[in-house]
Amino acid sequence: MSAQPSAVTSFPPAALPRRNVGALDRLLCAFRAGRPAAVVLGSGYKFTHALLDELTKQVEDDVDVVRLTDPKPEPLQCMQTIVQSIGFCTDGLDLTDLQQILSMFLAYQRTHQRRTILYVESVHEASAWTLETLDQLIAKETRRRNGLFVLLAGDRSVEQVLRRPGFPALRSNCDFRVKLSAFELGETREHIYRFVEADGRGEISEIFEFEAITRVHDISEGVPDTINQLIDECMKNSPETPISPSLVEYAAAQLRIPYVTDEFGLRSETVASSGWLEVRLGDELVARHAFDLEQLMIGRSASCNIRLFAPTISREHAMMLKLQGNVKIVDLGSTNGTFVDGNRIDNFQLDGPATIRVGDYAIAYLPELH
Repeated sequence: MSAQPSAVTSFPPAALPRRNVGALDRLLCAFRAGRPAAVVLGSGYKFTHALLDELTKQVEDDVDVVRLTDPKPEPLQCMQTIVQSIGFCTDGLDLTDLQQILSMFLAYQRTHQRRTILYVESVHEASAWTLETLDQLIAKETRRRNGLFVLLAGDRSVEQVLRRPGFPALRSNCDFRVKLSAFELGETREHIYRFVEADGRGEISEIFEFEAITRVHDISEGVPDTINQLIDECMKNSPETPISPSLVEYAAAQLRIPYVTDEFGLRSETVASSGWLEVRLGDELVARHAFDLEQLMIGRSASCNIRLFAPTISREHAMMLKLQGNVKIVDLGSTNGTFVDGNRIDNFQLDGPATIRVGDYAIAYLPELH
């Protein structure tokens, strides 16, 4: 690599994918039509932030934007955040005082024909008090037309939240929804390229090995928040060497980002499946493989079928074999050993479900996936 990256990356804002421009147009129409609320569905918040930024650029100047990025705090803290966002000092004020200030502010906005956008992030995690407050604000907006536009953002489970009993205004006024699509592979490459270019880290081909960006895209599912987390973790784990696909997988395991893959660098003929292998780091499932090879290598080497990137794992750590209908696990002289159900082994026949431990990873052998 021509330049050493810093320990923590600083990504530029995510660009709104072109196919999401339609979501922006629909949101603008809802705002200008005076709708009291709208819902934005999507994984991660880089896109939602980009959407909100684009929305505020295109609306009139007499619009105030209030951002509530954590809907889970105590009621007092939540109201302090909202009231501070509209320019008021909250020192020494109790919850009732803060609620009155917000009501007076909205009345002022109505009198002077100004609009307010209240953006609430992670609505699927919101507390009952926050949901009740939003329900009351939307109900008042439908009656008084204070110029308030409540923009709720979250993942697909938001739809379940909006169906909960006890929040009638949320249920009846949040039927306008836009969905944000994740990056396609080319857009993931462009997103990472913009970071590399902005941060002066050299050529992207010097920083990422072949297929590493594809691995980032596959594991992140094109969500920019997750892309950023993976790259940041890779840079911290290996600041002076190119990022490889196995390093991306190791970063995903460290971050507890689950992913499923059936892709192997096949070294032998594919045969009828003898079950599954579930790879875990701690309590989190990080990969699942069909055991459909005559022999399957486990280790850090590029020649291994299951690559586990960790210093406690040898390059060629262990091998699983199918011999005359039997399944065996063989340690290949690894430094830290191979364990089956807690016992260190050299050559062991697996007669049923078992837990194989190599380094910090636990691999569950399941003759049948339950």
